[in-house]
Amino acid sequence: MQSTAADSEPARFLWEVLLIKRIFYALGGSGDIVQAHDYWKQGKHDPTQVSITFSSQIEDFCKEINAEAYFVSPHPRVETVKDGPFILEHRPKPPRAGVRYHLTEIAYGVGLLATALGFRADVALLDSGATHFFVMTLFRMFGIRVVPILHNTLWPSGFPPTGRGQRLVLKLDTPFWRRVPVATIGVSPECERQLDQLTKGHHPPMFQTRAQFLSEYFVDPAASSP
Repeated sequence: MQSTAADSEPARFLWEVLLIKRIFYALGGSGDIVQAHDYWKQGKHDPTQVSITFSSQIEDFCKEINAEAYFVSPHPRVETVKDGPFILEHRPKPPRAGVRYHLTEIAYGVGLLATALGFRADVALLDSGATHFFVMTLFRMFGIRVVPILHNTLWPSGFPPTGRGQRLVLKLDTPFWRRVPVATIGVSPECERQLDQLTKGHHPPMFQTRAQFLSEYFVDPAASSP
């Protein structure tokens, strides 16, 4: 029997435990979610992406459970598209450095919260990189359940942060990881190992998932050469 988007362990948790109907999803990377959505409607994979887009998998899941979703990406092209149960917005995040970088992350996170509240979201799926994790605590304070998604580790494996600013942010993030998420999705065992290390093993459940790729991307080009 063919598996569906709702068959995965994280998806079952969202559907069976949280009973969500309105999803807010903030991307950490600047993917073109409007373009990815257009390909999804055609039943095609976005050829500009190496792996199957996470946003399209969320759209599959929403379609199966009859849910609505609001997607926000920091893609540099300002654009908002409403298509049926989906709203897709490109909201650029200005590049900053030093203290201004952290202030921008906080302000961007507050803006995401305002949008999620206006959308009346049941749950917020928040990528690593969308804003600082401690800022995500605000979503829970306003009644929106939070599922952070670690598309990368909290720090490079074997090289924990040493800078004063990085260590301060990690310290502020630690209470978030211990108390706020209803669950966390991570892409590798190292993500879970670091979360255990940071919280001394005291954190809500974490589900591991993997990037998905199309088999034709791995065809040996030499095999098709004349």
